[in-house]
Amino acid sequence: MVAAMAIMLACAPALAWEPTKPVEIVVAAGAGGASDQMARMMQAAIQKNKLMNQPMVVSLKGGASGAEALMYMKSSEGDPNKVLIAYSLIYMLPLAAKIPFNWRDLTPVSVIALRPVRAVGQHDAAVQER
Repeated sequence: MVAAMAIMLACAPALAWEPTKPVEIVVAAGAGGASDQMARMMQAAIQKNKLMNQPMVVSLKGGASGAEALMYMKSSEGDPNKVLIAYSLIYMLPLAAKIPFNWRDLTPVSVIALRPVRAVGQHDAAVQER
């Protein structure tokens, strides 16, 4: 219920836009991971609640650590029927892999999930300050 409400709130600003062909959710990760699960949950909620007249298709493009998805989105510039589900890779991968992609070339639509990051270690490990 909470997830469905979050999706509906996230989609509210886009109510004036109606797709004319299937919408592709591009996932910059492999099958079964958190991004894939999130995309499929969104797909199911939108279709179940008939929030769009067009179908949604989940497209997994996790090759080259997600670079495949980034370059695919870059080649689809101006196509409003493609949405990227990504995580911090959109910032770090272009720097590490030196691919010609800049996250600023995308139009942010919504934050759909936040994930806390923690650094952990053994409680009795010696810690050295640098």
